[in-house]
Amino acid sequence: AGAQQPETTTATTATPSTSGAAAGAAAGGAPARGALEAGEADEVSESTIRRMTRLAIKHKAVNLSQGFPNEPPPRAMALHAAGALLAGDSVASASAMAERLRAVTPAASRSDALNQYSFPYGAPFLRDALAAYYRRWYGLAVDADAEVTVCMGATEGFAATLRALTRPGDVVAFFQPFHELYPSQARVWHLRPRAVTLRPRSSSSSPSTRPGRGDAGSSSSRSSSSSSSWGFDIRELDRALRGATLLLFNSPHNPTGHVFSDDELAVIADLCLKHDVTVVTDEIYEHIRFGVEGLGL
Repeated sequence: AGAQQPETTTATTATPSTSGAAAGAAAGGAPARGALEAGEADEVSESTIRRMTRLAIKHKAVNLSQGFPNEPPPRAMALHAAGALLAGDSVASASAMAERLRAVTPAASRSDALNQYSFPYGAPFLRDALAAYYRRWYGLAVDADAEVTVCMGATEGFAATLRALTRPGDVVAFFQPFHELYPSQARVWHLRPRAVTLRPRSSSSSPSTRPGRGDAGSSSSRSSSSSSSWGFDIRELDRALRGATLLLFNSPHNPTGHVFSDDELAVIADLCLKHDVTVVTDEIYEHIRFGVEGLGL
């Protein structure tokens, strides 16, 4: 029932504990241990253990709240992991590299600071590096602590983003052909996918007309400067974004290889502003461009 009607999951989950507390009070005893107070089930908070660890690091305190291994990982495991990174052609080549490393690397230190529990939203030095990356390439002033989250790959990143920004029944738009992740993730969260087709563009076809900046509903004679053989119908995108919550945007595009031009990006931005649509960018190929300048949306 919870899977079919996700909006009622919280209430359903809270009911047993609340009922237990009521039953305990009616019997004259104390509320059941672990019973939730009214409204508590709706709150999502940071793990107490992780919070205490974070505060201990911040204040240089002795941390008694979380257990940490006192020793480094087994040396054989570390060597084989390094072997796989350096010679990953096969298991045999990785094992051979591990043996070579064993002969030339010193024994591990007796303590270990890096191979421990990480922050749920990413190690601080990694988040700092990502913030520096966005400053360098996009000119964005990103707060590494408040605005950067490290995910276990694009699949988890999309799942977390869709769950955070949508409600069941919301519309998410994207260009097709698309990666299989897009519609499957939409179905996981009970969203309605809406596709806009990228079509092959012949050299003889007339250029697409783009809306004027600041007025996505008007037309302008300015055409797309994209040299790609793919394009989209602006009117189709306009219709798809009506009533939508998100646009999942992938450029350079998988699988066509289409790199959206500055004019096309301006059209997309104008229409998203017009329809109050949030853009989720999927630009993992942003630096794999050949003869095309500029960055993503």
